[in-house]
Amino acid sequence: MATVGSSGSLERLACDFEEDIATRWVPDVLNSFDLDECLETPSLSKGDVQFVDVPKPDGGCRVAPVLSAQALRALRDAVAPLRQISDSILDPSVCGYRTGSTSGSAYSDEYMRFRDIGKALAEDHRYVVVADVQSFFGSVDADVVGATMLGPLGEAWQPIRQFLVGAKNVGILGLPAGYGDARLIANHVLGVADKSIGTSFTRWVDDYRIYAESPAVARRAIRRLGESLQGLGLKLNDKKLEIIRSDEYLARRHGAPLESVYHPKSEPHEAVRANLRAVFLQAVNEDNRRLLRFALPRLAEQKDTIAVQYALREIGQGSVDTPRLVFYLSAFLSGSDVREGIEILARTPELSPWTTMRLCPLLCSIALQEPTVEALRRAIEITQDPALWAALLRVLAVHGEKDLVVDQVANKQPLDPRAAIGACVDVGQSVPKDLELLAPGTARAAASIAVVPHPTAYTLL
Repeated sequence: MATVGSSGSLERLACDFEEDIATRWVPDVLNSFDLDECLETPSLSKGDVQFVDVPKPDGGCRVAPVLSAQALRALRDAVAPLRQISDSILDPSVCGYRTGSTSGSAYSDEYMRFRDIGKALAEDHRYVVVADVQSFFGSVDADVVGATMLGPLGEAWQPIRQFLVGAKNVGILGLPAGYGDARLIANHVLGVADKSIGTSFTRWVDDYRIYAESPAVARRAIRRLGESLQGLGLKLNDKKLEIIRSDEYLARRHGAPLESVYHPKSEPHEAVRANLRAVFLQAVNEDNRRLLRFALPRLAEQKDTIAVQYALREIGQGSVDTPRLVFYLSAFLSGSDVREGIEILARTPELSPWTTMRLCPLLCSIALQEPTVEALRRAIEITQDPALWAALLRVLAVHGEKDLVVDQVANKQPLDPRAAIGACVDVGQSVPKDLELLAPGTARAAASIAVVPHPTAYTLL
């Protein structure tokens, strides 16, 4: 565990959060420049959590909690005893986040392990159950699961329970989705249910694959798992539950490894380009998110503009893949059509707040025309959403809107004190003393730099 005042420990702790930062629900408007300072003091108050509406792959929106660095530290402190014993408790077939947020752990490698285990077990069995837990993260109730968790976890459960109670008091229902240390807790909550399955399985957080020789064996495993989950106040998602033949599962869920189509160091540029384009077009035609997420960053790496218009259109329609689409577009900001498309999006009244937040890194990186700046001015004047306010303020500050920044920061309770401090630095305005008190870690970090880094478009979300 990091020790307050130990800069080396805090730096190592910050490294542990690299994936959490890369998978944030919204870009950090200050690019986490103050992370080390803010990690010094764990906290879980209402000011440490912002809530954003994020689109779901199957339609609709989910309310996602965005934790401050102080809240991340509080979560890390809560799971610290569990991290020491976790790997020895979890079933070997549980993949990913076995010790929570950990520097140097390649979770893409762990997901490949999940797929490899699934493929091998499917080849050895005739049927596969595909299942997940309905609304899992929001459904974990510390009071309901507490008695059960004391058995396998003992005293390691107590600080976790205290965190969950504190999280509930600030509006977080269940586990805060999107964080490695929360997924560590999730693995152990479901570890209790795993023991009931009675046949081979593998699991990625709440995503189950169960393997059986017959539909009857599969149904019994589903029943046992469902009964065990019920004791935890949880249930399977009936809409996603299916029993399928192994050969069909392998064809639908696996197929040829995507890595086999991308060899930029050993194949001619024309072949690499053609292979990537084929994957991208297949992704669009089949509405296949896995293929799209594979193709986009590699198309950006190859400077292939084939997906530019697609990306602009999909972002405007509130695509769940907006983070990856924005990252792709960040490779082409020298193009006037890309810059114009981004500005058109920013001026669109129907654009969701989440989409505007995701566009923040691009808007900070291009020159903006006056109609775009005016649209952003109007938007910040009416919003009461702290995360959206922070994104708009940072963009406007980066583009030199000093009078607006001064006016917004003059409020004794700005919607996001961190963003307000960053904006003051952007426009060369001294940070008011009362604002320093609201975000002391950020104020200390800002005092030692001349320029706050722009938010990054890089994402693993």
